[in-house]
Amino acid sequence: MILEEFLKMGREDAVKYDFKKEIFQLRNLNYDNFREIERVLIYKGNIFLKESDCDRLPLTMSIYDTIWGDEINNYFDIKNVENFIPSNGETMHSFTRIYKIYTDVIKQNKRYQFECDELNEFAKLTHSLGNFIPVYSIYEKNASPFNASRNASTHDYWDLTMLDIKNYFANKQEFAPKYIKDSSNWFEMYRGDKFDNGFNEFCNKHFLDDWKMEENKTDSDWNDKNLFWEHHESKRHTVSHFANEGGEKLFKEVVGKINESIITRGELMYDKLKKKFENR
Repeated sequence: MILEEFLKMGREDAVKYDFKKEIFQLRNLNYDNFREIERVLIYKGNIFLKESDCDRLPLTMSIYDTIWGDEINNYFDIKNVENFIPSNGETMHSFTRIYKIYTDVIKQNKRYQFECDELNEFAKLTHSLGNFIPVYSIYEKNASPFNASRNASTHDYWDLTMLDIKNYFANKQEFAPKYIKDSSNWFEMYRGDKFDNGFNEFCNKHFLDDWKMEENKTDSDWNDKNLFWEHHESKRHTVSHFANEGGEKLFKEVVGKINESIITRGELMYDKLKKKFENR
């Protein structure tokens, strides 16, 4: 699919479009023959080693070029780059990590499964417009320090990623993990002298409005509003509490919140994409 065809789908359909359909077509597989989670597992299997990542398909790259092309130099270690490259592509909310929580809940409770419409929806939305973002890359290596080591610090949780970025802008660089430090050129492009030091500008440019700081609000206020569960910032790799009473309910709430944020961001991106495409 090319960008013009994607836009002609209309806002609602484009925002919820599962980019795995592009991969299945390339692999000569019938997307409709599989259920939501099966599609992710097949996609992750990567058995054909061709056009493997939804966040760096030709269609996705053209979306990056259209929305962020006028600021493309912010995303590289060199100047005068003309187009985004595959290593710029990143998926914000990881299905693998969320699915691991689901399987842990099942294992702890010695259950086969539990129905979760939110998880099935996330299996589609995880590879949709609102879950893609261009990140900092080293041009000659076609490699992103942000992508390469984010998982080690955050387990690919996007709330922890945004917390790390916020802390960097708050001049807490000594606490910044490797993936943040190695991408500092990117963040410095947005630094300013307002109360948030440029973090809100970074959010504005990447359609991350829900994550912005509010003046006279504390770090604890921001955490309460944005982190997926209590104390996530201090217990980054702990998910055992999902096996406690109420864990299934909490899991559904977390995934539901993620789904809503992906759709909301996707709508903002679609509007900007359509406007820029029409005015190109």
